[in-house]
Amino acid sequence: MTIITEEEEAEECNSLLNPEIPKQNLKTHYLKQNIITIMSLVCIILLVLLKFSLVSSCLSHNKILITGINGLIGSHIASAILSNKDYDHCDIIYGLVRFNSRLDNLKGILNQITLVKGDITDSHRMNQIIKTIQPTIIYHLSAQAINGVSFENPSLTLRVNIDGTLNILEALKNNGLYHTRFIFAGSSTEYGKSANTKQPLNENTRLQPITPYGVSKTSGELLSLQYFYTFNIPVIILRFFIQIGVGGTDSLSIQQFCKQIAQIEKGIHPPILYHGNLNSIRDISDVRDMSPVIIHISEHGIPGEIYNIGTGEGIETRQLLLEAVRQSKVDNIELRADPSLFRLADEEILIADVSKVRKLIDIPKLNITKTIASILQDWRQRV
Repeated sequence: MTIITEEEEAEECNSLLNPEIPKQNLKTHYLKQNIITIMSLVCIILLVLLKFSLVSSCLSHNKILITGINGLIGSHIASAILSNKDYDHCDIIYGLVRFNSRLDNLKGILNQITLVKGDITDSHRMNQIIKTIQPTIIYHLSAQAINGVSFENPSLTLRVNIDGTLNILEALKNNGLYHTRFIFAGSSTEYGKSANTKQPLNENTRLQPITPYGVSKTSGELLSLQYFYTFNIPVIILRFFIQIGVGGTDSLSIQQFCKQIAQIEKGIHPPILYHGNLNSIRDISDVRDMSPVIIHISEHGIPGEIYNIGTGEGIETRQLLLEAVRQSKVDNIELRADPSLFRLADEEILIADVSKVRKLIDIPKLNITKTIASILQDWRQRV
């Protein structure tokens, strides 16, 4: 039996608490300590560089301003930008809305965008907003965009659509923002009398608008191009043919059809659906499908150029109505013409020649059954 004295026990404890490093391992020990220290410093430096990289990259991010962002097209463009896999987290989307505007179309993305309030007819406010944001691209979609209203109040239509456009262009010029891309939302109504042909309309077709709205869009387009020619502001014109989808107003025929069907289904109205002209033929796109096309053309299109936004195919209004009625939950809906729903002036045929756009990006086909189903379901929730 081995007997350990108190002195030996104390010595053993001390050796456990303060182990001696053999001389042959001392060099290796210090080498390891130095490596650990160096690696720690490298990690700290990399973290600092990463943080600086993120901050510096966000200093040159895109500032996207969408006027009328709460509208059908504006809200879908914002959603498409945010859902794009290549979306830069540093980019900021600003949306211009009027005071007390409805924001229903933005409910899914409100926490991802920054709203600014103002009216495009207020030149001082537009200058203030443009100066503060310093946008790199503007999607100018805000407008009085209802043909019927343009006949009832042509002065309002011209003031909003022409003066409003001028105020934004002037703000860009006055603040020296000559590199900001300005995307002007034109309209197929600019073609007017030239549209009454079965041949698709290309961007060089003569403009002969027959409505105050068409006149206002033609004027806004020319004004925008003048700022490109004179001040070299990179302006791109998008001539929109009919865009439909969830969140649209009942000013368009298909929206009105679906709204009435939803009201009939809920017993709000008897099973009578009122309609206007069913013989017109229109080039119609689902805005959900077209939004990526709009964004691509806006980013990669040539400044000073005009691009038709459509599918290149026509569909009769009657076909839209019959498909909407077919999807109704109510049988035997009576269709009744209402003279008040016929326009004072209406193009018979509006079909886009989209060969220019097809050189830059593929254009999706319209699935009318699917699109009407989504619009009808939207109105079932809204009425």
